[in-house]
Amino acid sequence: MKKVFLILLLSFPCLWAEAQLTNIKDKTVRENFEFADKQLRVLVNDVETYIAEHQGTKDANRVSPGLLLPDGSIQMDAPRGWRSGFFPGMLWYMYEMTKDDFWKEKAQKFTAYLEEDKTYTGTHDLGFIMFCSYGNGLRLTRDKSYPDILLETSRSLITRYKPNVGCIQSWNANKKWSYPVIIDNMMNLELLFWASKQSGDKRFRDIAVSHADNTIKNHFRSDYSSYHVVNYNVDGDGKANLHQTHQGYADDSSWARGQAWGLYGYTMCYRETNDKKYLEQAEHIAAYILNHPSMPKDMVTFWDFNAPDIPKKAPRDVSAAAIMASALYELSTMSAEKGTWYKECADKIVSSITKKFRSKAGKNHGFLTFASTGNYPTGKEIDTPIIYADYYFLEALVRKERIETGRPVVLPVYANREANYDEMKVPTYTLPDALTMNDGTRVTTVDQWEKQRRPELLEMFTREMFGKAPGKPADLRFEELYCDKNALGGKATRKEIKVIFNAAGDNYMKLLIYLPNNAKGAVPMFLGINFKGNWAINSDPGILLPTEAELARYGEKIEVVRGAAESRWDLDLILGAGYGLATFYRGDVDPDNHDEFQNGVHPLFYANGQTYPKADEWGTIAAWAWGLSRALDYMETDAAIDAKRVAVFGHSRLGKTALWAGAVDTRFAVMFSNESGCGGAALSRRAFGETLLRINTNFPHWFCENFKKYSDNESTLPFDQHELIALSAPRPVGISSAENDQWSDPMGEALSAQEAKAVYRLWGNDKAGNVDYYVRRGKHDVTSLDWAEKIKFADRFLK
Repeated sequence: MKKVFLILLLSFPCLWAEAQLTNIKDKTVRENFEFADKQLRVLVNDVETYIAEHQGTKDANRVSPGLLLPDGSIQMDAPRGWRSGFFPGMLWYMYEMTKDDFWKEKAQKFTAYLEEDKTYTGTHDLGFIMFCSYGNGLRLTRDKSYPDILLETSRSLITRYKPNVGCIQSWNANKKWSYPVIIDNMMNLELLFWASKQSGDKRFRDIAVSHADNTIKNHFRSDYSSYHVVNYNVDGDGKANLHQTHQGYADDSSWARGQAWGLYGYTMCYRETNDKKYLEQAEHIAAYILNHPSMPKDMVTFWDFNAPDIPKKAPRDVSAAAIMASALYELSTMSAEKGTWYKECADKIVSSITKKFRSKAGKNHGFLTFASTGNYPTGKEIDTPIIYADYYFLEALVRKERIETGRPVVLPVYANREANYDEMKVPTYTLPDALTMNDGTRVTTVDQWEKQRRPELLEMFTREMFGKAPGKPADLRFEELYCDKNALGGKATRKEIKVIFNAAGDNYMKLLIYLPNNAKGAVPMFLGINFKGNWAINSDPGILLPTEAELARYGEKIEVVRGAAESRWDLDLILGAGYGLATFYRGDVDPDNHDEFQNGVHPLFYANGQTYPKADEWGTIAAWAWGLSRALDYMETDAAIDAKRVAVFGHSRLGKTALWAGAVDTRFAVMFSNESGCGGAALSRRAFGETLLRINTNFPHWFCENFKKYSDNESTLPFDQHELIALSAPRPVGISSAENDQWSDPMGEALSAQEAKAVYRLWGNDKAGNVDYYVRRGKHDVTSLDWAEKIKFADRFLK
């Protein structure tokens, strides 16, 4: 009985993983991860057994599996071995796809073994070792200790850089080479790009770019094949003086894994820099690889494209094929002309590995694949399971699933750089001129603005920042849930409207409305989204509480506490000034978490087979703005409300939303942005307080995917936030800040408001006053003082 119980107990993690794996849409990916979930448990067990058996011996520090030796045993690697990061990296991929804590715990355990390498300066392979392990771990868990470890690692890596050479040294100097640089080293640059984002130290990025540029210059032949090793005259002019292919067939041959490293490396460099020369390099390398006459039909390449015994005797290299597949999946999302072909090739490689080069269940100590070739010229590591083949095979599968489900193929690794609050450290910048069109034409009239420049700017903001949103749904309809004309002791009428988005009626928002009972005629309104639920804006017991089904739909923890946010909604002041208030909970439209757009309104508008917005399609802020327009649609049907006198209001992230709502929907009469900061009213180019890097990594769902390319790259933005404010011209916009809210950059908001006034002057100098800036003492919040200022400003235009 005890034995049966133990078996059942041990099976529970597998059953949990299987349940999660059923959520994988792609059949090939799902089947491979189902296999990996069982196979890698064998490898974990064998590795842990090895570690336990070798405690106290000279091999006690060998903690990562590298490959299978000819006798069938595992060759284990110490932390400083270049392959040591791949095994924990695989465990992180298993956790990502299964959500099984078994894999998370194992990933954390085997990652921790490598921490000692953060100060090791004796190898260039720190990117392989630490970013495959700690980098994936940081991406999936945001462990607070991981950034410091990776930054220290990056500092260690750049000690191997010599400015006169312009490259990071690979192997240490010996009799054969004084300063060897190998093509593999391209794979370590991703760590440096991350370090630059994390620290704000441009030195890391500059070294990575220098290395990539000099590798293009010196490693590649005219046909875009690559040497393996280039030696540099480090003690002289720093120029390349020797070109070899150490692990390939001959110096002038194309070692397969070397070509794969180049393809992967330059694809990654384009992702990190948006520099088209890297995309062009990656595509040239891809063309060389994929069109090579020695490429077999199954696309699992031989170990060297120029090996003399192809096809009969030359061994394959599954590792090179897996690296190519992973790179091609990413490259397919970057190339407009050849993207489909790249994906088809990657699919072919993955299919071939799955069918022909995958281990039998329970065999090969749990390695996933076989037939990799590590170092043929030495007679070692030939036609055997090797850990990095398995790593890149899993990575390719993860990327395939993300593409098949319409999601970004590569997710950013969290960056948590210290914010700059020093005006002396604000970078020098030049703002784009709101009144100069993209072709250089100067805008001097209202007609030019409205017919040419405004549409041009709006299209850019849509494509590059907020994303395209759909229009009014065909099935939009409204249902009054109740109407209480004696709310708040008789001062107000309270009602809630179910704004229904789809025919089934199961996707909707609840619009809470308060109207002053002493109003004469249709009422002007403040409309805003709330953070904590309608029931939280006032302790009024008549406000509906959420149902269990609604709470489940939100996908985030909600405290159902009446009046929890009452201090931010001065209802007495608003009603007393003769205004009504309408609000809805943000989660009714889209929950404020990165659920990859599976809850909320996005799925209502997916095309057949689509599961994620395209790169230029709406993120969460655009969805919230869309919800504000749907609320206004209702108001136009309510005779008690003057829909032409609606002021849209938002605080913080919802302030960004209010500005965008006013830009895309000109029916809104007045826009109010309260401490909206980065992505709202504050100038992005100042990089003060919150930055694009922080906002795009901390909140990757807020904006469209295209916006991420400007993270830590604000100078390349085709616009800045003063132009977002100007898109509402000549309608009034109120911008407010708080002195102690430096995260939102009050100075950046004030400068942005001032710059926007240039557009308003097209209607006459007096219209500059339609842009109002107000700052109060205190912290990031909404107070009664804020509402008093907003009412005072609104009275100028709505009364």
